[in-house]
Amino acid sequence: NFAGGAVTPTTRTGIRPANGFTFEIGADWDHRGWMASIGAGFAREPAHASDANSALDDRTLPINRYHLVGSMTRWFVSDRRARFGLAAAPVLDHWTTNGLQARTVLGFEAQVRMAFPVGRVELENRASLGWEGSPFSATDLGSNASPRTLLKGSLSLALRYRP
Repeated sequence: NFAGGAVTPTTRTGIRPANGFTFEIGADWDHRGWMASIGAGFAREPAHASDANSALDDRTLPINRYHLVGSMTRWFVSDRRARFGLAAAPVLDHWTTNGLQARTVLGFEAQVRMAFPVGRVELENRASLGWEGSPFSATDLGSNASPRTLLKGSLSLALRYRP
């Protein structure tokens, strides 16, 4: 889920990427209750515009997000049945949209992670909250709109191979 992106003050119309799926691949290194991770991902979401009375997903204006994240997790509970931890993750997102200037923005995520081993794999559930710069530049929006910090939340499901 996203909030923010850009807003037109006179009409209070906001524009942001619509909610969607991100596909990500990564690698982890575990050591003594800590886990360092790096991941890269891609998402294509339509533009979402809304005001107090209506909302619209413009499927003719896809917004592409190329995502790079590094995180450090501290596992607070860890045994053979489950692991529970908190993570901090700096994020670098590159946004492209047809007809608009591409933008690369920095951000940050805080994550809660729960992992359950199942044989040679581990099933992980993750909840994230974060923020980053707007995927839109002021020159792309015109004089009636202004960029806003992009707030984001996500729920993730991951499979991790354990050799």
